[in-house]
Amino acid sequence: MVIVTVTRDIKGKIVQFEGSGHADFAKVGEDIVCAAVSSLLQTTLLGLQEHLKINLEINKKKGNLRVRIKKIPQESLRVSVEAILETMVLGLKAIEKEYKEYMKLEVHLVIERSV
Repeated sequence: MVIVTVTRDIKGKIVQFEGSGHADFAKVGEDIVCAAVSSLLQTTLLGLQEHLKINLEINKKKGNLRVRIKKIPQESLRVSVEAILETMVLGLKAIEKEYKEYMKLEVHLVIERSV
């Protein structure tokens, strides 16, 4: 099963997301659940990193991606950052609804900081 964890701060803002595991929906290279989740996470990372130039802590290993938002450089970018992250969550919820045996979305709350 693919597990995606979204971590929110006390204000409800996403400060980290992580995807790990394998869906086992189909053979490697043909697994549409893994491909969909990976595509959403990678596109979110690209949007934040390449388009908005957000400072991120990225940890990539085979079958695992963790992205932590370190700091949003300009307050004017906050709306764009939130739009990208919340769109990712919407996509993940849609995948989870359709393929609940193969993908799980978990949301955690942390108190320590806001970005």
